[in-house]
Amino acid sequence: MPRRVVVIGGGIIGLSTAYYALQKGFDVTVLDRDSADSYGCSWGNSGLLVPSHFVPLAAPGMVQLGLKMLPNRQGPFGFSFSLDVLRWMMIFARHCNPRHVERSQQLLVELCLASVSLYENLASDLGVSATIHKRGLAMICRDSSTLAHELAMVPRAAKLGLNAVEIQQKDLQKLGESLEIVAKGGVMYNSDSDLTPGVIVQALRDQLGDRIKSSCEVKSVIVENGKVSAVKTSKEEFVADEFVLAAGSWSGELANDFGLKMPMVAGKGYSLTLPNPPSSITTPMILVEGRVAITPMTGGTRFGGTMELTRPDLSINQNRLAGIKKSVESFLPQFKEAAFQGVEPWVGLRPCSPDGLPYIGRAPNLSNLTVATGHAMMGMTLGPITGHLVTQLLCEEPPNLSLELLKPNRFC
Repeated sequence: MPRRVVVIGGGIIGLSTAYYALQKGFDVTVLDRDSADSYGCSWGNSGLLVPSHFVPLAAPGMVQLGLKMLPNRQGPFGFSFSLDVLRWMMIFARHCNPRHVERSQQLLVELCLASVSLYENLASDLGVSATIHKRGLAMICRDSSTLAHELAMVPRAAKLGLNAVEIQQKDLQKLGESLEIVAKGGVMYNSDSDLTPGVIVQALRDQLGDRIKSSCEVKSVIVENGKVSAVKTSKEEFVADEFVLAAGSWSGELANDFGLKMPMVAGKGYSLTLPNPPSSITTPMILVEGRVAITPMTGGTRFGGTMELTRPDLSINQNRLAGIKKSVESFLPQFKEAAFQGVEPWVGLRPCSPDGLPYIGRAPNLSNLTVATGHAMMGMTLGPITGHLVTQLLCEEPPNLSLELLKPNRFC
């Protein structure tokens, strides 16, 4: 009889885990708190697969940058005060140092490159290879100081095995067709790729079929003799041999029920997808000073950004949306605010750990619980490799990559 696995969470992390576990012969059930037609964090994000993001969120200068952005109500950063957010920010500040970046960056690159490779096989197996594009990612800078900082990253990227080159100001227009860009220049990361998130997520959901239980929120857990014996949901009780916590921004609250101390806040972000943009953008880009990502994808061109640290909450802050539009127009004059009129905004919550690294590994206190969450802005990138590593742990195989820095109990 196959071993039963319950995966808590129906985003890209949970779906990838379920997919690989199913391939290994496990009897898999996915518990998704959202409805079947919901558009969660794995649907509306920017679809960027980014080995270029080898510097963790907790890095030197980030506290000062956040404080500088904070007074601007339309700026790309904000937070909702609570004791949980305050505790998280204190741990975050302690990790904003060169040593943390130095010991994290090689692992992040290895995770990202492995995941991009898995995506190619996954998309092929699911029949959606056309959704993967190897177009690179352009980091576009308006200010000379920002450009100098981005250019300083090029030799660091090369040392990590990534292909990054400078984009001269005169070559910016090559990133689109009849596209006007107001900027000093940028850096092109040729190792990056992109996809349409909804296509890959729907393909995984179709593959898993009725193994996914929608509108099925975990309400409590039953622990006996150092093991999880069952979870109780809004619909029924689920018994299994193994459990995987991959509930995105809700993982922090559920971790408490499992007796785990895993600091977590939700990083709220927004996106707007223009079905008929006023000018064609052919290469994904990030408007660095505005913190806006732009991705051409199936169904239009997507503009995403902001990071609001909060408890799980899907309310929409119109000031943040206005800030995204304002930033886009400052870089791309053809994309005036009127172009976004009538476009329905999407809001999603990124699960953020305080050191900018995901939580992946066996729970120290429960022998049959594995954790896979806390990926922040890297969730889409790291979906397949996380699912693959978790499945190796379920099979009691040594993981392909070291998980020492990702231990769920590292802040205990």
